[in-house]
Amino acid sequence: MLSRKLVMEFCLSLLCCANLGWAQDAPREKGEFNVAGMGVYTAFRPYEDMKPSVTPIPIIKWRQGNFFIQGLKGGWVAFENDDWRADVFLSPQLTGYQADDSKAFAGMEDRHNSLAAGGRVERTIPWGEDLFLSVEVSTDVLNVYGGQEGVLALTKKFKGSFFEIVPSLGASWQSKMFVDYYYGVRDYEANASRSSYKGDAAWNPFVNLGFNMGLSKTCFLVTRFDLEFLGTNIKKSPIVNKNEACGIVTGVVVRF
Repeated sequence: MLSRKLVMEFCLSLLCCANLGWAQDAPREKGEFNVAGMGVYTAFRPYEDMKPSVTPIPIIKWRQGNFFIQGLKGGWVAFENDDWRADVFLSPQLTGYQADDSKAFAGMEDRHNSLAAGGRVERTIPWGEDLFLSVEVSTDVLNVYGGQEGVLALTKKFKGSFFEIVPSLGASWQSKMFVDYYYGVRDYEANASRSSYKGDAAWNPFVNLGFNMGLSKTCFLVTRFDLEFLGTNIKKSPIVNKNEACGIVTGVVVRF
């Protein structure tokens, strides 16, 4: 359990750096730099009787040549110019839980985290400054849940002299096998207060907001708020009692 928690803390810490305006994914000779620091991650998961978790986390954003770490992803940039970027990546899938994480899971089997591999294409929208449309797809490479995910997102950057605001909106798609594994209840797990449930594919709209501010020439405050509105096939699960899931990251990083 400890190793799973440490991996989750490290990977979630990368979320706030994905939109750090001073560390964009242009080649290093165009002014990109890496950052490292510490922060706090607060997670509000949709499962019944699961309390919010507050976790100290490291914050890292790095690129060397075509290799990168960005958000939850680590990978390789296959193609990049002023308008397009395409990359392949590995990313942890951290939706898993253990039966003792909530009273709602009593008598159920653990649902394990996994590792996804996928590809992403990002397009700079020509009719808006600092406006980006991205599409990505990924699949479970460890065959834990055996399903796929997709994400469509539109992101805009508003830049000031010493700060940046980065709103994003879009939707994620999760396959039937994904939803059934993480939100379903097997027949032998059902009881008088928890009916069996077989999940189906779901679309989940989301909005994200990042705010980054320079504290000095080398030190930056980074924050990010993520809000996901769960699809009907997730909300119908007997172990889910919320309509949304959200997370908040706040931290300070230093450039290098």
